[in-house]
Amino acid sequence: MSVTPQHPRIVIVGAGIVGLNTALVLSRRGLGQSIVVVAEHLPGDTSINYASPWAGANFSAISGSDPNALRWDRLGYSHLMQLAQTRGRESFVQRTPSVEYWDEGFPADKINSISEYMQDFSVLPQEELPDGAAFGAAFTTVTLNAPKHLEWLFSYLRTEFGVRFVRKKLAHVNDAFSEGASSLVFNYTGNSPWSNGSAILGGYMQKGVSTSDTFSHETESILRRTDELSPEIHRGPSPDIVGVVAGLRPSREGGARVEKVEVEVGGQARVLVHKYGAGGTGYRAGYGMALDAVASVDDVLKQCVEQPSKARL
Repeated sequence: MSVTPQHPRIVIVGAGIVGLNTALVLSRRGLGQSIVVVAEHLPGDTSINYASPWAGANFSAISGSDPNALRWDRLGYSHLMQLAQTRGRESFVQRTPSVEYWDEGFPADKINSISEYMQDFSVLPQEELPDGAAFGAAFTTVTLNAPKHLEWLFSYLRTEFGVRFVRKKLAHVNDAFSEGASSLVFNYTGNSPWSNGSAILGGYMQKGVSTSDTFSHETESILRRTDELSPEIHRGPSPDIVGVVAGLRPSREGGARVEKVEVEVGGQARVLVHKYGAGGTGYRAGYGMALDAVASVDDVLKQCVEQPSKARL
C-alpha cells in the first residue's frame, strides 16, 4: 500500500525557468508529490511564446538596482554557483570569466552590492575601456545552456521529487484551481556551456516588439559589434551561423511582480501567488523570486503538510 495525495494541493502555472525554480524550492521542503505544474509548453518545446529556452542565460549585471532586484541577484548567484560546483555538467551550468562594458554610468548601489558576492569582481580602469564605453567590470559569472538546463530541471523534479507535469492551456489562471489544488496556485505566466564550441552572440532589446521575425541587418550589426569587442571569436575562417532566433522577454513596468492575493473560486477563498515580469532576468533572479513567493505562503504550506493524505491500495 502506498500513501499519496489523491489530488495535487499546489498548482504551478507555467513551466519556464521561474516556475521550475519554484517547484524546486517547494520540493526541497518535502512538497514535491503535492505539486502539479500545468503549462501549455514544457521543456523541449521551441515555441516563440515559451520564452525560457531562447535565453542567453548567464549571470549579467543588466538587472535593476532596486532592493528586490539586488536581493534576488545575490540569491540567484549563490544558487547557480552551487549548481555549477556540485551538478555543473548534468545541469548544464558552469563558471566562466566575464567582462561587461556599459555605454552609460553604472549605479553605485549596484556596484556596492554585487562587489560583495561576485567572485573576482573588479571595476575596469577608464584607460582599459573601449571607445564609447562609460563603465566596465570583470568578474566570474555562471553560464547556462538554457534549453538543456530546463530539460534537466524537468527530469530532476519528476524523478527525484515526484513533481507531476500536465500539458494544458488554461483560459484563465483561476482555472488552475480546478486541477485539484485545495487552496494554492502559483502563477508564473508572462506572455552555453558544453556546446561543442558554439557561442550565443547577441543582441537587441526592443521594447514592445513581440515578433519572432529576424532581420539580416540586425544579425550583421551583432556580428560587427561582437567582432569589435571580442575579435578572438572571429579569428580564422568565417564562423558558421547555426541559427538566428528572436525570443520574448515578458517584462513588467516597475519590475517583476511577486504578490500573494486571495481570490474566490466556487464560493471558497483560495490563495493565488503572482510571480512574473522578470524580463531578461529570469535565470538570474528566478530562484530568489521563488524563495520570496514560497515564503509569502508559509501558513498555507503548513496546512498542505499537515493535511492527511488519502491512502490508495
